[in-house]
Amino acid sequence: MWTTTSRNPADDQAEQLGSGATGPNIMGVMIESNLNEGKQSVPPEGPSGLKYGVSVTDGCISLEQTLPLLDNLRQGVQKRREAVKAKRLAGQKVASDV
Repeated sequence: MWTTTSRNPADDQAEQLGSGATGPNIMGVMIESNLNEGKQSVPPEGPSGLKYGVSVTDGCISLEQTLPLLDNLRQGVQKRREAVKAKRLAGQKVASDV
């Protein structure tokens, strides 16, 4: 789990998307997100004791963490698209052309 004060885990992926070396190799990311951060077990009293918006399967990031993470990834994708466009305009082949 990450906090809003630690480095966003998508920062590395966004940087890689925008780089020429590894960007073309990234096809997607998996983000486990819920309304609220964390994971919970079903309490002894059963489902009635569960906290609303918290996963019971896997640890998740919150909606507040998800929105900037997605925006960061969007910026990385935009950089990759710009790099691919520049290469094509320069007459270079890109990975998707092979």
